[in-house]
Amino acid sequence: SMDIKQVSLTDSHAGFDLKSYEGKNSELTKHDRKIEVKGTTSNSPRFYWSSNEVKKAEEYGESYWIYLYTNIKSENKRLIKIKNPFKKPFET
Repeated sequence: SMDIKQVSLTDSHAGFDLKSYEGKNSELTKHDRKIEVKGTTSNSPRFYWSSNEVKKAEEYGESYWIYLYTNIKSENKRLIKIKNPFKKPFET
């Protein structure tokens, strides 16, 4: 919260949108959370995930998150936070 960086403004190939902090356990001296922000007008959690984003999710592992907003055009929007999204669909 003190120093969240919107990386997507200056680096379109970063594979994520925001650099943030993990929370109370964070050192707050380095950004330890990478966040890709997605949104859909649907109630279903559907989104396009580019090959570069997938690659970065694999590289950053537990520090990579997807923040997915559903129903973005309604009053019933919902935020789904997915930690280490590469592990979930690709792990066997």
